[in-house]
Amino acid sequence: TDVVDFMREFRPDFAVLEKVTSFGMGRGYAFKFGATFGFAQGVMLSLGLRFELVTPPKWQRPFSVPKSEGTQRKRELKAIAQRIYPGRRIVLEDADAHLIAEHARRLLLQRSK
Repeated sequence: TDVVDFMREFRPDFAVLEKVTSFGMGRGYAFKFGATFGFAQGVMLSLGLRFELVTPPKWQRPFSVPKSEGTQRKRELKAIAQRIYPGRRIVLEDADAHLIAEHARRLLLQRSK
C-alpha cells in the first residue's frame, strides 16, 4: 500500500504513534480505528522502525495544552501548532498531528544527545 511504500522509502529514524482508546465510539468505528492502529504498528514493526506509543496527556504536557473539549480544544491545539510552525497552514483537523510530530522530533533530539 501507499503507507508501506512511503515508510519503506522515507525510513524515519523514530516515530510516535498516539495511544488512545475507542471510548465513546460506535462499535463499527472502534473496530476500524483499532484495525488502523494495528496496521500502523505492524508496518513499523515489520520494517524495523523505532517507534514509541504515547498517550495524549504525555504529548500535550510539553505544549501546556489547556483543559478543554471539542472544537475549543481543537482551536487551542491549532493555535499552539501555528505558533510553532508559523509558515505552515495548520487546520483544525491536523493540528494535533503536527504537535505529535513535534513531540517525536523533540524526543529524538533529546535521546540523541
